[in-house]
Amino acid sequence: METNETDILVLNPHEKSEQELDFLKVLNSRIVGQEGAKAAASRAKRRANNPLRNKRGPIYKALLIGKSRTGKTLTAETTALSLHSDAEALVRVDCADYQHGHEVSRLLGAPPSYVGFDDPSKNDDDQGDKKNAKTGKGPTALLARANLLASRKGSKCPVTIILLDEIEKAHTSLKDTLLAIFDKGKIRLANNVETDFTDCIFYLTSNLGMEQLEEFGRSIGFQTREILPPTEKDVAAVVGKELKKHFRPEFLKRLDETVIFAPLNQHQLEQLVQMELGFIQERVTQGLPETSWFEIKCSTQVENHVLALAQKTEGGVAEIKQIIEREIIDALGVELEKKTIAGGDLVNVDFDKEQGKLTFALARGKGQLPKATSANGTARVIVKAKASTGLQLLKELIEIKLKEAEPERQIMQRTIRYGSELGALAKSLGGEAKDLESIQKSFMTAEAHRLFWSKVSNVYWFWKIYQQAAAVATDRPITLSDVQMALQNIRTAIGINKVAANYDPNKDTTVNGMLYLQEGILLLSKAEDKSTWEIVVNPIYR
Repeated sequence: METNETDILVLNPHEKSEQELDFLKVLNSRIVGQEGAKAAASRAKRRANNPLRNKRGPIYKALLIGKSRTGKTLTAETTALSLHSDAEALVRVDCADYQHGHEVSRLLGAPPSYVGFDDPSKNDDDQGDKKNAKTGKGPTALLARANLLASRKGSKCPVTIILLDEIEKAHTSLKDTLLAIFDKGKIRLANNVETDFTDCIFYLTSNLGMEQLEEFGRSIGFQTREILPPTEKDVAAVVGKELKKHFRPEFLKRLDETVIFAPLNQHQLEQLVQMELGFIQERVTQGLPETSWFEIKCSTQVENHVLALAQKTEGGVAEIKQIIEREIIDALGVELEKKTIAGGDLVNVDFDKEQGKLTFALARGKGQLPKATSANGTARVIVKAKASTGLQLLKELIEIKLKEAEPERQIMQRTIRYGSELGALAKSLGGEAKDLESIQKSFMTAEAHRLFWSKVSNVYWFWKIYQQAAAVATDRPITLSDVQMALQNIRTAIGINKVAANYDPNKDTTVNGMLYLQEGILLLSKAEDKSTWEIVVNPIYR
């Protein structure tokens, strides 16, 4: 078969895709320097999107080594921010809490006959399949599949981030557990239920060798020559020696990458100060209601002042954050408490060299609309409520109402009193508020509305389903698929999909019945013509 030259296309696998470029934007917006760490995170993201990757192990395993406060943990958090739009959407394991062998049971669950053991054979599900049963629910199994999925916080991205902080402090049994996970991508919990880690990215952090590098080139007695910083070869030799002391060779071989974090230089520290000062505006938009948003501007003199204070103690990231907190954030907090700063104001922060302190000047009504950073790292203008889709305002209302409804969580209600706020919000967005159906049209499609109401049992679950649906929705109105995903996320967070059709909660005398009541899988119901209470299954789990 002859092939025309025009049919031949030279591929360039080194060229980054648009998704990868957006991912790098988020990394660059949060991490200063550390190009090796950014490249490792980018490779992990690329592998997660590759359908041809090896499915017999986790997506990526990276060991991040460096001094404290150089951005190791921040790399994992920023990856979570990019994938799930939440820096806390990850499983965090502080290995300092697992320095003894018996403590590892908190990750895998309690063994049989011990308090907290979860027997999957006693869990009800549609087909009696143990794989669909509750897997290690509760604090005794941090690495249970349900907890891995719940850590994504409703995100549609099918990737879990697992951070193991200070891995060198972990007991040998924890390292052996990780070795098994890295090898096969799966492990059995104490209740004999298999947990899958093939959709996980592992970040392991450590500061091994950093103390030795601090003393590198120094000798006892008088110094007769200038102390030169260690070269890359020296760093690799020192760190490599320490790794061999703390980890078995087969463990190190199963890591995809080891990244060494370098201390920040002068230029990078200047960038860091600019970045941290920029985050103050983000705090304003996240910590205050929209009507109270104001603009803050910091001069170059402020940047120089913060950097100078940090360098007095040879400080780094931690010291810079502490100085900004003490010098600027605390001062703004005092003014907010006195109610001197109002929405739409402009606060100019400068440094007075004669007095040696920061000055704050207020310009009434001169502030521009604040800008917040979206998940892809680009700036988006925060517009006023009437011009918005109303989805964010709906989320804010839900948070308030959900807390109010908490006492009604376990009681079946035949009349749902959801309050007047939802109707008022619908009206402010140009909708109607004649009855609940007209109100719902402002926020949900008709199909989503029907499914939503078929699963509502009381005012708490009214707002809970609403919350989860709004979390996965990208715009208003909430669609049928958004409600379906919300229901699935609620079930996944608890660790049970559906209760078996033949399950009678009033005859269940096992501990499962009590657990189901605590979690809201079962509800207490009182018929109008009866004086006794009965137990019913929450419609979400039918």
